[in-house]
Amino acid sequence: MKAFAYLSILDATLKLSIIFLISVFGGDKLIFYAFLILCVSLLTRIVSMIYCTRNFEESKYKFLWDRTLFKQIGGFAGWNFLGNSAFTFSNEGVNMLLNIFGGTPVNAARGIAYQVKSVTTQFTSNILLAVNPRLIKLYSQKENEKFINLLFFISKATFFVMLFFCLPVILFAETILTLWLIHVPEYTVVFVKLILVFLTVRIFHSPINTLFLANGNIKNYQLIEAIILSSSVPISYMLLKINLPFYSVFISMIILELINFMAVIYLAKKMKILPVRDYFYKVMAPCFIVSVIVVPISFFIVKSFSNMDLYFQLLLIFPVLLLVVLSVIGFGLKNKERLTLLKYSESMKNKLFHK
Repeated sequence: MKAFAYLSILDATLKLSIIFLISVFGGDKLIFYAFLILCVSLLTRIVSMIYCTRNFEESKYKFLWDRTLFKQIGGFAGWNFLGNSAFTFSNEGVNMLLNIFGGTPVNAARGIAYQVKSVTTQFTSNILLAVNPRLIKLYSQKENEKFINLLFFISKATFFVMLFFCLPVILFAETILTLWLIHVPEYTVVFVKLILVFLTVRIFHSPINTLFLANGNIKNYQLIEAIILSSSVPISYMLLKINLPFYSVFISMIILELINFMAVIYLAKKMKILPVRDYFYKVMAPCFIVSVIVVPISFFIVKSFSNMDLYFQLLLIFPVLLLVVLSVIGFGLKNKERLTLLKYSESMKNKLFHK
């Protein structure tokens, strides 16, 4: 993970350097930008390959012919590619439709919303990136009880992290965007709010995705994903064709994601790889309780001080965040999880203030 962190820092630093180089370049800046991004991608890819081949035996090339193995790997890669392609088709297809029906202003609003999405998902992505190898290892070692407990905890933790970051942005979207952009394009505020709701719903899906990948039997899972997610494009087309508001496409994406999640949970139950009753009791119930407490109170706080100036409204973010933290500790975590969190906090404090 340290090597991965260093590589990520290198990637981010090089991409930041590109911005400064573009400002002094006199030719076609778009082509120059694309060329430099390609160079950075190639460089990080080469550095990753060199590091892996030097440090991991399984990364070294060895030529062999094993039809059974090729069939297994090809099937897994193929079905996984189908699911990822459907997700990409859904996102980019909706983007194209918004551009066709709404033009540049709507596309700009969508672009800003997806910038917010990108920043928000980095936090939860890093959590899953760190824990996924552990989950897969536990599953492969048939440590089923430990695997399920960790899966349940990560499912809750990622939701709570997403709630922590998304709720203030949803509540203060207009204020934040005004301070950030000054002139906020039309539809941007509602797009940002809806895409963050979509992410909050989607966050339950990521740990379940690891469950199916660890199991290896992903054909039906990816087929369900592909069919449901891809349907967002024709549905969005019909919604825009009958002159419904542009934000209706995001509402349809949220509904389809809920359907997708329920279908995947049903499949996991049918395959007997997930105790669904325990999942709803130990994951969904605490998340629902915390949301029921936090969301109405937060909206009441914001509504009560809606007439204040922008900077005072931003100060209200802190009581909202405190409410989220207290609700998660009080109603979202079990006693054992609270003790673990307390020990981790003590450890972090000792590291930060150790003389």
